[in-house]
Amino acid sequence: MRDHPVKHLLQVFFIFVVLAVLSGCAGSKEAVKSPGAVVKESTTGPVKITSISSETMKGKTRVTIESADNLSYTAFTLSDPLRLVLDLPNSELKNYKEPIPVHKGAVVKIVPFQLQEGNKTSSRIEIELSKVVRYEVLTDQNKLYVDIQNGMEGAAEKPSMEATAPGPEPSPTTSAEVKPPVMETGSPTVEPAPGEAKPPTEAKPGESKPAPGEAKPPTEAKPGESKPAPGEAKPPTEAKPGESKPAPGEAKISSLPEVKLSTVKGVDISQLEKETRVIIKTDMLPEYEVKKEADPPRIIVDLKKSTIAPETQKITEVHLVPSAIRRVSSFQLKRSPEAAENLVRIIINLTQAVDPQVKTEDGNIFVEVAHPTRPTEVPQAARPEEEKVEEAGVPASELPAAQAPSIRAPQTAEEAKYRGQPITLDFKDADLRDVLRIIAEINNFNLVLHPEVAGRVTVRLVDVPWDQALDIILKLNNLAVEIEGNIMRIGSSTSFQREIEAKRLEQEQRLAAIETQRRAEPLRTEIITLNFADPSQIITVIEGVIAGRREGQAPGPRRGTITVDPRTKTLIVQDTEENIRLIRELVARLDKRTPQILIEARIVTVNKQFSKSLGINWAGSFNADAAHGNTTGFRFPNSVNGNFAVNLPLGNAVGSTGIRLGSIDDVFSLDLNLAAAETEGRATILSQPKVVTVDNKAANIQTGVTFTLATTILVNNTTQTTLQQVNATLSLNVTPRVSADGHILMTVNAQNNSPDFSSPITTSGGVPPINTQSVNTEVLVKDGETVVLGGILQTNSSKTLTAVPYLHKIPVLGRVFRSTIPDTRNQSELLIFITPKLLNAATVEQDEVGNIRQLSAQ
Repeated sequence: MRDHPVKHLLQVFFIFVVLAVLSGCAGSKEAVKSPGAVVKESTTGPVKITSISSETMKGKTRVTIESADNLSYTAFTLSDPLRLVLDLPNSELKNYKEPIPVHKGAVVKIVPFQLQEGNKTSSRIEIELSKVVRYEVLTDQNKLYVDIQNGMEGAAEKPSMEATAPGPEPSPTTSAEVKPPVMETGSPTVEPAPGEAKPPTEAKPGESKPAPGEAKPPTEAKPGESKPAPGEAKPPTEAKPGESKPAPGEAKISSLPEVKLSTVKGVDISQLEKETRVIIKTDMLPEYEVKKEADPPRIIVDLKKSTIAPETQKITEVHLVPSAIRRVSSFQLKRSPEAAENLVRIIINLTQAVDPQVKTEDGNIFVEVAHPTRPTEVPQAARPEEEKVEEAGVPASELPAAQAPSIRAPQTAEEAKYRGQPITLDFKDADLRDVLRIIAEINNFNLVLHPEVAGRVTVRLVDVPWDQALDIILKLNNLAVEIEGNIMRIGSSTSFQREIEAKRLEQEQRLAAIETQRRAEPLRTEIITLNFADPSQIITVIEGVIAGRREGQAPGPRRGTITVDPRTKTLIVQDTEENIRLIRELVARLDKRTPQILIEARIVTVNKQFSKSLGINWAGSFNADAAHGNTTGFRFPNSVNGNFAVNLPLGNAVGSTGIRLGSIDDVFSLDLNLAAAETEGRATILSQPKVVTVDNKAANIQTGVTFTLATTILVNNTTQTTLQQVNATLSLNVTPRVSADGHILMTVNAQNNSPDFSSPITTSGGVPPINTQSVNTEVLVKDGETVVLGGILQTNSSKTLTAVPYLHKIPVLGRVFRSTIPDTRNQSELLIFITPKLLNAATVEQDEVGNIRQLSAQ
């Protein structure tokens, strides 16, 4: 029984050991979890988000997301467009389906999304930003606070890390424009519950996402780095200056995937037998694009996702003969933070347009440019007097344009016109090269400095155009600048002058060599027969073109000659091969059939005449004699027999009416006859001439009467008689001009001159007056269309009165003693219809065949 207390103590000790072991196992399990993370059992359904609101606070904008329970989240940024993305797994958005406008601070709007992946429901809230700013994500039980700074504190920093809470990692497609780590002050329950689905992330085309449950590939360790073994605690990372290290419970930081870049190791030039080869050496063949430009002639090779070292960026002048390559430039055209948009450009400037051959082999790109078929022109250098230099027998328009560098000294106050973006520079005793690099970097220029550029500069410029600031600095240091594309080359003025002088001497030597070659070239004789052109006119054109091509060449007489045989319309040319080729091209272009035009015209004169007339005729008799029993009663006169009348008749009476008054014994009688007439007439005179003429030659049609007028003049007491012809004709004069697009410009002169024989006025020779109607104009019509010219309207009006003197003036009764033609109107109008038609060669040949058949039939 004494052992009973001992046994009891052993039992209690054993129970404590078991409890200690169990507690140790539980502690080891928690060690696997993320530091500070608390595992939370998942609820039966998704957490409902009840409200999304925003408010303006001091220096920041706060977005508050309230839910029915605690939320897990993942925060990261995207850059196109700039936005902060919050992925909320196992959550549900029912009350928010449309974007929420905010426009507070840097926040533009909030866009909610409801995502469904199988049976898992998640939400995404995108906060669109107007600029790059810092942000913090804070949690407090069932509330999530997103504080977005209003200022530009974080604009200068571009960390390539994205902040996430413990849980699913975002897809590698997130932008490199990611903000600093999230600072959390509330509950650390940010890990998704076990079994929750990872939030869907945006994937770029062609990118694959790991399947659910698939292990992520191991991260490749950098040289010199050691990875902790599984289960081993990760060594603390040394924080950089100014960088805060996340405390336990804060979000962890994951690196973005690296983009594999191709590096351009060099650009070499080699000359082969028939071409010049440009070799672009790379460590890994990149995706590339080759473009060809004609003005100026050059080849552009763009290497995508590539980089080039500063010492490899250069401009190489090519002085190989007879190479078509003049200069090769290599530089970094674009550099992006995520490196996916890096672009290296190789520019191959040519002396003339040549099609390149592009090949690849062992990571190298070969651009082969064939040699030109004739000696190429040396590019002109910029100098005060521009000289037009060309090869013998090659027109200036066919030679490559001179690519003179845009070398300029700083502008004076009178000629300064600065349009650059304003910049502010404030340096004290700064290195000149660094200042020039800053100006070039601000304006996205690649900079090449001459070794002579050195010194220090003190400058303070506020809101000054960058080109004016550059000119001021160059002027102080006796420098000049050359800008070609996006490459800025700066050197001393004397170095540029030496370069220009060297190019001028080289050009003079090349010109002398070309002239020597031209004079040594043998002459050939060529016979060229003309078909349509006038030999004397075409030879003038040829000599003018050749004389214009010789401007700027070495002085000296022209060696070639052109002889004309007018009988056979043949040119006998003795000249160089190049000039003969040019003469043949000119003759082929100029010796063409002149277009023929058929002109159909209709000239119409419309007359309109209207007249009214009224006439009267009085007749009567009175008898006083023995037969009627009413003698006068006088011995003399015993009887009276008389007739009297007022006769104002119409020439052509249309209608008349009369009345007769008298006595039964026929002693007295009175007759009255009224007549009236109204006439209206229209007359049309139609002329339809038709004529064929050639381009720019006048066609004239005329018909009518010509009067000869004799004129007598006294000269030196001697009478001289001259004869002058006066035309009273209907004439049409048309000069057509055919344009290249089928329109016809016509100069029209139409006249209708007719003699007026009804006029009592004549000349001493009996020539009547001439009535004239004319149209003189220019019209443009299409082939086969009709144009109408008219509007020449002439109106004649007359009124005629015939009456008995004195009696027609008696009031009221005077009307019966006069005859009137109150209104006579005569109107005439000239109308001209003209239709031009182009006659092609087929139409002319058919007409000629038809004429031959008619002659054969006769």
